[in-house]
Amino acid sequence: MDLPSFKLDHWLSKYDFATPPITHNLASSTGPRWTVGELRALGDGVSVEDTILSYAPPEGGRALREAVADFHGADPDWVVTTTGASEALSILFCLFALGWRWLDRQIPFGVVGALGAAIKLQPGLILVWALLTLRIRAVIAGGAVLIVLAALTTVLAGPSAWTDFLALIRAVSDPIRTPHNFTPGAIAFASGTSAETAGLIQLVSTVGVIALLLISIRWATDEASFMIAVIASQLVSPIVWDHYAMILLLPVAYLLASGRWWAVAIPLVTAWPLVGVTPPVAYPILFWVTMIATFLVGHAATDPRQSLGEALAR
Repeated sequence: MDLPSFKLDHWLSKYDFATPPITHNLASSTGPRWTVGELRALGDGVSVEDTILSYAPPEGGRALREAVADFHGADPDWVVTTTGASEALSILFCLFALGWRWLDRQIPFGVVGALGAAIKLQPGLILVWALLTLRIRAVIAGGAVLIVLAALTTVLAGPSAWTDFLALIRAVSDPIRTPHNFTPGAIAFASGTSAETAGLIQLVSTVGVIALLLISIRWATDEASFMIAVIASQLVSPIVWDHYAMILLLPVAYLLASGRWWAVAIPLVTAWPLVGVTPPVAYPILFWVTMIATFLVGHAATDPRQSLGEALAR
């Protein structure tokens, strides 16, 4: 595959891998660069020989979360660590936008949606939701933020940054053949289905997601349709990794607040101890089940003005 030059790689080659490396690299989400000798010198309590060099649990190792919680005087069960800055910011932006008061505070909502879209494209769907629900000020605020960020990007990185960006998007936009992908089409293709049939399955799923989002905006509460927009932002994406199931914690909280206690099984099925055990087909099924259940709860609400906070207070 012949891809155009990518500016980030050139920057990393020049600065991040320089000798000696720069002292403070604010553009990287990695930790300090230590040698094995430096790790061994940390103290008697550190055993490099027993360290597992692999992925950490999605929410972070227990010992790490306890150390972070102790530093901030918090409960370790309320601490979540992520493997990258984009995941952390996506969670932050979704949580920031959660709640009835934020849905009606249009300018902050639009700004948060735009920042999420600038870092990771999928959260931009909440701006589409804002447009479809006639939150025009949120759309204008979000659009203004995106224009400013686009202008800064062009000035700092040059116009070629956009062609590099588009080339990268094209390289990772195959929902069928991308390895370790959990889209309905990719799972069907990995199971032996032809590429044409898998593509049709993916198309039907995407159209169904968009249709349910539009239906929920018309015939469900705003909280429910917003939750569906959050779920849809992942299902319409051509790339869905297993840890993206973390986003389901938002609609699961909504379902639990409405008294649907069975929803607690959703994060249990996708919990990190079961990664590799839970079959891949379970992930899109859980996304769809959560989305349909959210719509049914929102549609059945007796008072469409009732907020999530009011539901929690009952």
